[in-house]
Amino acid sequence: MAKVYSGSSDGTVKVWDYKTCECQMTLSPQSRSAAGPSVPASVTTAAIRQLVPVPHHPDQLMVCPQLPSAPIMTTEGRVIRSCQLPETAGSSVDLVSVCLSPRGDYTYAVGEDAQLYCFETLSGNLVQTIK
Repeated sequence: MAKVYSGSSDGTVKVWDYKTCECQMTLSPQSRSAAGPSVPASVTTAAIRQLVPVPHHPDQLMVCPQLPSAPIMTTEGRVIRSCQLPETAGSSVDLVSVCLSPRGDYTYAVGEDAQLYCFETLSGNLVQTIK
């Protein structure tokens, strides 16, 4: 069965049936915390700007919320890993858009500061910043 995924300003991802156009499921991507259990992203109510399929993993999506991180989640809503911008003293930069390299090895993200950030997708580590 073909599905369509959409991001929303309320921080949720909706799964739609391609033929009937009915909403099959509403997901709240969750962010993992090293200190404790997952916290639903909907608590922050960060708008989801973009969803990107992960190459070679049809059950995974990269989510670009209006936050300084881009989580990769399963089609069931579980976060597998995340690409996180480093925190700078007194300021936070939200992501505007993300894309993945053709093989999915790298994630490229543009921040509100007009910089391009390159992450290793598997580890989530920031590799390079281009101004």
